[in-house]
Amino acid sequence: MLIPQSHILEITKLGKKRIYSHQIRKKYLLEIIQELLPKKKAILDVGSACGDIAVELANLGYHVLGIEKDYIRVNKAKALAEEYNLQTEFICGRIEEVNLVKKYDLILLGEILEHFFKPWELLNKLTPFLNEGGLMLLTVPNMPSLKGRLKFSFLGIFPDNDPNHHFYYDEKRLRQILKQTSLSIQCLKIRFFYLFSYFGADSLLRKFLVGVLNRIFSNLGDTIVAVLSKDKITRVVSFKN
Repeated sequence: MLIPQSHILEITKLGKKRIYSHQIRKKYLLEIIQELLPKKKAILDVGSACGDIAVELANLGYHVLGIEKDYIRVNKAKALAEEYNLQTEFICGRIEEVNLVKKYDLILLGEILEHFFKPWELLNKLTPFLNEGGLMLLTVPNMPSLKGRLKFSFLGIFPDNDPNHHFYYDEKRLRQILKQTSLSIQCLKIRFFYLFSYFGADSLLRKFLVGVLNRIFSNLGDTIVAVLSKDKITRVVSFKN
């Protein structure tokens, strides 16, 4: 990846514990997008935060618009794009209030839907802004994850105490939500991003351990990843472990 982890840590203030899983999740999403989408296509990054994913996508040759409601993060994202001399556009606003004018080949919703009381309304709002054959790539936390179960069983702590999360997901519930939209599921899988994250995104040991977990506890990963389309055409999508 283009941006050093130390720089991401500096601008995001995620802390050393969370930065590892953030980098692993980002690398995974970048790989999926490159598999799904040729270069020079248009991507809308909803909830682009400090812009590191959008800037990485621009470096890969995509045309990216990032939307973020926090103006401090937007300013950081613009500065990051300028620092790496990449043409990436960022605007400040709430996605449910922004008036989109263009259409996109892919809309990225990374850890966004859990912040909405009625997530199907957001998906239905965004669907008309997909080009023909366009895709949505989304991730949401998986509430009954192995990590969440252990946390609750042994520590008595609710798995998700984020006050900004208004909707909780497992695979069944996400599928029910998607039935209230016109989108069709191309691929839906559950993956481990947080366990063993301190080994790093490129660690062979982590890849082996996570591969074993994905085979044995396939529904207990911490994150649900889904590729959706606005049409009924089935595409071949093969997620890596």
